[in-house]
Amino acid sequence: MDLELILFKTCPFAQRTVIVLDHLGISYRKTTINPADRPDWLMECSPMGQVPVLRINGNRAIFDSVAIAEFANDHANGGLLAPDPVQRGLERALVEWSGTCQRAFGECIAARDEAAWHHALADLTAKLYWVEKLAHEAGPCLMGEGFTLVDAAMAPLFMRMRSLQKTVTCFNAEATPKMVRAMDRILAMDVVQRSVEGEFDRMFRMMVRGRGKGGYVDTRMG
Repeated sequence: MDLELILFKTCPFAQRTVIVLDHLGISYRKTTINPADRPDWLMECSPMGQVPVLRINGNRAIFDSVAIAEFANDHANGGLLAPDPVQRGLERALVEWSGTCQRAFGECIAARDEAAWHHALADLTAKLYWVEKLAHEAGPCLMGEGFTLVDAAMAPLFMRMRSLQKTVTCFNAEATPKMVRAMDRILAMDVVQRSVEGEFDRMFRMMVRGRGKGGYVDTRMG
């Protein structure tokens, strides 16, 4: 089976699919495109012209990061979702929720001023509360001992939160000990560290400038 992953270099939703594919040892090739100059053919395999897209044998495409991750897990019999239907449903819900958290984080870095920053941060904090609430009591990953699709889905956000935390406090480690414990474990994994190309903090700085130029976070980062 020929698998081609189409992505933007800095897209967190594409990054989560890279983590899953690499963790499962699935062979694929990357096609990186410029979000400012999207090729016409992207609309033929992605209805909104978004990434990631997994093109299969050149003629079929899966265009959603959650669907790609589940396909990869099924294809490799990876066991990255719980066999118990209730727990499996909870994990799927948290994978979807991770996207909501990621978008809330995007609003933080786009905040135009301090008031907008605090409003966006309050929304992100409220959303991360559910990650903390549903995380496994003992860990070390979010759902327990083993790495799951939930961890892969949250990894790009965790990486961005850690980078921003060096300049602006965007999460309270004391209030979210289970999440932070899992964050530390996940970000230390080689498959997560390799999921981005180049020096991440510098790339993240460019992402902030692109999303929130002249805004609260941009000016704080200098």
